Amino acid sequence: MPLYFNKIILEKNIEYKIPYKGLESGKYQLEFQVNESFFEKFEETEIKKANLTVYITLNKKDNSLNLFFNIKGTVNIQCDRCLDFFDLPIKYNTNLFVEIGETNSDLSDAYDTITISHNENELDLSQHIFEYINLSLPYQRIHKQDKNGDLLCNRNMIEKLDSYLIKEEKKSIDPRWNKLKDIINN
Repeated sequence: MPLYFNKIILEKNIEYKIPYKGLESGKYQLEFQVNESFFEKFEETEIKKANLTVYITLNKKDNSLNLFFNIKGTVNIQCDRCLDFFDLPIKYNTNLFVEIGETNSDLSDAYDTITISHNENELDLSQHIFEYINLSLPYQRIHKQDKNGDLLCNRNMIEKLDSYLIKEEKKSIDPRWNKLKDIINN
């Protein structure tokens, strides 16, 4: 019968580690809360605030662990257009396969497979959670539109940016080219 971790155990485990050694084979449910204290550990992050929940289904076998990550919540991130910060909702699902072997190794032909030493007692997931959150971010991070289709960006900044736009002058076309356009359109 699988053992289910409860919230009390996980709240104490703020290190984002799974003490897998000694667990019997079977499925386990884990839940981690990710907030600004999590991102303080990573200097290279652009995320400073977040309200995320990481749900993990762990399937322990004799010499491997299969983890399914389901990440939901919001991150506070800077808008690429107006530079204001806003809460961006994210969802991300992925798998991580952990083989238990002789040495620790993140190098594998499969990007979602790692090897940990059988001498280890726990699996630290903080780096994986950090990377998965960053992978969930869209390429372009801008405010969403309201129900009228207007962007929720800072209007003052957008007006300021618009004032710096260079307006192209419409050039008159040499009338000789018009005959060539007629040939192409036929």
